[in-house]
Amino acid sequence: MKVFSKILTLLSATTVYSYSLQGKVKREIEDQCTIGITQFDDCFVSQSVDQLCSNYNSERCQNFVFNPVASVPACQSLSEEQQQAITSDVFNKVIFPATVASIQCQKDESGNYCSQATEGDVATKLTNVINDAAKSKQCTDNAIWALNYVVSDNANVTPSNEAIAAAAKQGLETLNATQKCLAEVAEMDDCYQGENIDQVCSSYFSDKCQNAIINPDSVAPSCKSLPQELQQSIKSKHFNKVIFPATVASIQCQKDESGNYCSQATEGDVATKLTNVINDAAKSKQCTDNAIWALNYVVSDNANNTPFNEAIAAAAKQGLETLNATQKCLAEVAEIDNCFQGENIDQLCGNYISDKCQAAIINPISAAPSCQFLPQEQQDAIKSDLFNRVIFQAGVASIQCQKDENGAYCSQANDLFTVVTDSCKSKQCADNATYILNYMLSDNGNVQQSNNDMATVAKQGLEYLQSESCNAYTVKNFQNDEIESEDEQYASVDAEIVEDEDSVSDNDEN
Repeated sequence: MKVFSKILTLLSATTVYSYSLQGKVKREIEDQCTIGITQFDDCFVSQSVDQLCSNYNSERCQNFVFNPVASVPACQSLSEEQQQAITSDVFNKVIFPATVASIQCQKDESGNYCSQATEGDVATKLTNVINDAAKSKQCTDNAIWALNYVVSDNANVTPSNEAIAAAAKQGLETLNATQKCLAEVAEMDDCYQGENIDQVCSSYFSDKCQNAIINPDSVAPSCKSLPQELQQSIKSKHFNKVIFPATVASIQCQKDESGNYCSQATEGDVATKLTNVINDAAKSKQCTDNAIWALNYVVSDNANNTPFNEAIAAAAKQGLETLNATQKCLAEVAEIDNCFQGENIDQLCGNYISDKCQAAIINPISAAPSCQFLPQEQQDAIKSDLFNRVIFQAGVASIQCQKDENGAYCSQANDLFTVVTDSCKSKQCADNATYILNYMLSDNGNVQQSNNDMATVAKQGLEYLQSESCNAYTVKNFQNDEIESEDEQYASVDAEIVEDEDSVSDNDEN
């Protein structure tokens, strides 16, 4: 927007201009100049803000605002003194209507005009657009600039516009207080922003941001000095602006069963990010449960569904439908964890080797019928996530639940490395453990951030199984088992011989 030269370069609404031109010029030239000026009324008067701002921003109207006389050829035929009189008269008549338009036609952070007020006289409209502008930092900053320009020039205050000037001064006081309030409110936007997920979640979970979410007034003390109605308006507008970014953060910053954030999505607009974090959350039961809670809160309040965020609201509703179906699926999938748990080794291994658990290990979806109604891509994601989550738990169970040559479980331990070292006591156990660990480590996809430590232990366990210490221990135990087996055989033969001798002795006595 250009700065006023002689006329304040502001959007304006005014009444039909009429000038009583005096001088020595001919009446017809005066009339032509007056008529020419009135032809620019559409630059400042319209029944809708959209049309008003469209007219004003046109090159034709901007040229007129910058220099009315130069825009009307007939006026250029007048004397310089008469031209200056026309300029001064136009300036005094349109200065406040122009101020009204300049404030309302500025756009806020969401790309909407700062005010839609069109009813009432100039003083009423000025008061209304100032109150509307106070809801946005951008609108407030622009309105303060415009009003400062007008109020600073007492020449603008003529008897015909004293009421308007008073409204402008009062509005300026309100906006200066509002500006400080909105600057504090704007800092809350940082609660949902960051270059990466760690930065976003660190901000979101900070005491300041959590307090801001619960009670915005607590982190914007300057707002308390404003009229209650204006406070509520600012709070409501800010809530509608951040409700969905806050929802995105609350979903992705929750952690799944492995301690990872539910989503790493940071790219795209809010609607895109919301869709992405919902899809990511659907891979975990904890993430899904939290996302459903968050989305139910948002979707249940129709007041959030403003024209600005209709697309986001639609994404939230669609995501909620998906997650409700996913929740049932993941509840069934979560039962698979019981396959690797038990109060004792007998219960654990009984669960693990059951038909249900073995089928679930091979294909988790078969043990979760609700999952079969989900899109194939989501089924695959759930299956992959479960596989990576339980692969090492299953590995521990499959090693310890193997039985040695004497029919005993290979290990009673719960940690992977001890289970592996226990397996060295038996050749059957050691062979099985070697096979299992090789299988687990052969797929790099299993080695995610959440189980790097387990993968390291598995590698160490495999090295131990292949070491001389384990081999010697296994061979020794195997030989001892062989000797014990031979001793048992000899003892059995001796017992049979003794039994036969006793039988012969009894016959001789008879």
